[in-house]
Amino acid sequence: MSKIDFISIDNGNSNPSFATFSKENLDTVYSLADFTKFYQEHVTELQDIPKYLSDVGKPSSFINSLPNVVKVSELKKNRHFFEMPYHYADTIGDDRLVESYYVFRKYVRNEKDPVIFIDCGTFTTINFINDNGYTGGFITPGLKVFFQSYVAGEKLPLINFEEKSLFDPTLIGKNTDEAIFESGKLYLRGFYKELLTEFNQYDKIIVTGGMGQLHTRILLQLFPQKTIVFRKHLIHHALNLCYYQNNLKV
Repeated sequence: MSKIDFISIDNGNSNPSFATFSKENLDTVYSLADFTKFYQEHVTELQDIPKYLSDVGKPSSFINSLPNVVKVSELKKNRHFFEMPYHYADTIGDDRLVESYYVFRKYVRNEKDPVIFIDCGTFTTINFINDNGYTGGFITPGLKVFFQSYVAGEKLPLINFEEKSLFDPTLIGKNTDEAIFESGKLYLRGFYKELLTEFNQYDKIIVTGGMGQLHTRILLQLFPQKTIVFRKHLIHHALNLCYYQNNLKV
């Protein structure tokens, strides 16, 4: 195992994971389900290594019992996250806050251009960030949650969908499965069309999350004139940035 200097832990609602870093370089991302075994196998090397935790999923007594764990929630102070103000209640999730801070530092602070940051997981969070900090956002059902909502009906099915079909033109459904699937396409495209018509001044969009590549392709299809960037594993890079900000005062 290569030398590990830092561990980021994303205890999220979908695809929870942890990552190892050599200084600022991300080495490997693992499923959080493997964390206990990984840690116990390397406990001597890992017990003194700093670990930063974004914690919005099911609490883990094992992770919370470890030494040198810093929670994102502990870094908030007077509606500021480091130097970034956030104009939102303290109910803001760790993941939204730490990722928005990363976007603020890497994309907003120097360029002064406002950014929409979208995290596409179980739910899709839309976050607005400018040189005044985090200004708020929206929370919508993710596409899988949208389709799962239909099972609340007595005779409506849970459909299986292929992501590639979401890029086809919307058709009028000829059976129940088609009617549900085509509604999902309208939901996703219609939401983004309304969002970026209402907030047209935002020309840069940063996207992450398990469904992020799909959303990025749809956004590029709808708004080819805008700058749309997909960042894989942004949560882990964000936690690493916070470690350096908190300890090395970068």
